[in-house]
Amino acid sequence: MRQTLIDERRRLIWFDAKNPQTFKDASKRMADRISQLPIKIEFDLPYSLRLDVLCRVRTNIREYQIRLSTIYNENPQMPGADHVENIEYVHDNTNIFAYTHVQAEYAMADVDIQADHRQVIDAVNTVALDVSNAIISAARSSFKEFHYYSLFSADQLNNIGIEVHPGDGHRPWSGMVDNFGGGFTMRRPARDTGAVGVFCRTVDSGEELPISDQLFFDANAYMLANNNLMAAANLAISFETLLARELSRVATHRSDTGLQNDIDSASINELGTKIGKAIFGASMENATSWGPDFVSAYRWLRTIRNKVLHKAETVVTLDGQTKDFSQKSDLKWLFEKRSIVANEVSRRVEALII
Repeated sequence: MRQTLIDERRRLIWFDAKNPQTFKDASKRMADRISQLPIKIEFDLPYSLRLDVLCRVRTNIREYQIRLSTIYNENPQMPGADHVENIEYVHDNTNIFAYTHVQAEYAMADVDIQADHRQVIDAVNTVALDVSNAIISAARSSFKEFHYYSLFSADQLNNIGIEVHPGDGHRPWSGMVDNFGGGFTMRRPARDTGAVGVFCRTVDSGEELPISDQLFFDANAYMLANNNLMAAANLAISFETLLARELSRVATHRSDTGLQNDIDSASINELGTKIGKAIFGASMENATSWGPDFVSAYRWLRTIRNKVLHKAETVVTLDGQTKDFSQKSDLKWLFEKRSIVANEVSRRVEALII
C-alpha cells in the first residue's frame, strides 16, 4: 500500500483503491454531507483514438463533460530502430506511439463523505470505465475503426487522478486512485522440469488443440480480465462444442455416419437429450442415470448458453434459484458446473470406445 502523502496547500493524496480507509482518512476535514459534489478525474486510455475535443457524454449512469487529448510519446522505442518519428502502426491499439488522455467532470449527489467513502472511491473506477467505453463505442461506430477494444477493468487505465471541489468554504483536494494496490507478488521461479516436459511433449505432438479447449481457455482469460459476459459466453459455447466433440468420438468409433450427421445438426438440447439417450441409454436430464448434480450442472449450462447467446443476459433463474453470472463468484460456480459435466461425459465416452 502506498503511504499517504498530504500537501496542506493542495491536499495531494495517494489512495489505495483496494483499501478504502486511505480515502476516508483523507476526507476527514470535509463536511458530513454535500448535496452536489463536483468531481474531476483524469486517466489515460491504453491506446490513441486520435481525438482532441471537448464534448458532453451521456450514458446510462450519468452525464459528463469530457476533454480528450492525444499525447504523443517523445521517444517511442522500436526494436532495431535508433530513432522513430512521425509513424504509427496500422490498426494501432497500443500506446507505443501515442495514447488518449481523458479528463471527465461530473457530480455525485447527496454524498456523506465519511459514511460513503467506499461508494465515492468505487465510483471513480466505475465512472472511468463508463466514460472510456462510451467514447470507445462512439469511435468504433463513427470511424468504423474496430481495432479499438472495450475495457473491463480499471487496471487497464492504470492510476486515475481525482480532484474534488466541495465548495461551501471547504478546502478542495486532489489525489490518485492506485489501481495496482495488491496487484503485485514476488517474482516466481522458473518452471520445474516436469512442467517444462509437459509443454515440450504438447508442442511436439503436432496435435491441434480442440476448439472446445481453446474456447474454455478464452473463457478463463476473459474472467481474469473482468469481462464476465464474454467469459460466460465462451464458457457456454465451449461446453456445447465439448459435448458435440465427445459424442462424435462415439460416432467415429462406430463408423456411424448417420449418428455423426445427427450430431452435426443437433441443438444443445438435442445433444443432451435425444442423442444422449441414443448413445448412453439415458437422456442427460435423467437423474437416475446421471445423478442429480450432473443433471443440475447440465441444465444450468444449457440455460445460460441460451440466455447469453440469444439475449446477452447473464441473470438466470432455474428451479427457483437465481444466479448473476456478471458476478465473479457466480461465474466461478458455473466453471465448476462445466467441469462436472465435462469429466462425466468424457469418462462415459471412454468406457464406450475402449
